[in-house]
Amino acid sequence: MAADGWLGEPLEIQDTEADLVERVRRAAFGGSASAPLQHLGETLHIIQRWPGFRGSFWLSDDRAACDHARRQGITTLETQDVMAHGCLAGDITHTDAYKLLRQMLDAGRHLSIPDDPSGLLR
Repeated sequence: MAADGWLGEPLEIQDTEADLVERVRRAAFGGSASAPLQHLGETLHIIQRWPGFRGSFWLSDDRAACDHARRQGITTLETQDVMAHGCLAGDITHTDAYKLLRQMLDAGRHLSIPDDPSGLLR
């Protein structure tokens, strides 16, 4: 729901940064020349290198990308973490959050979820 530009202006990697992003995309995320739009690394590049974004957290359900980001010291959340925060904030019940996570799995999304709804309360 992008309304009234609440996401702000799009961020754009400069041509001078493209080679560095591409090296990380291939080395850390297993990207390939035949699939240039898979396993992108722009967001991590921005968090690491752009001063205004240092300390930002990163959200992904890609295991290799999460592992890489964590090794780089970037606070990394997965979808289940976002749901757990929502539960703790009272925005959603742990049972409804768990149902939603199950629906995501059933729809073919690749994400980790706890064994049962109570795992979202830890």
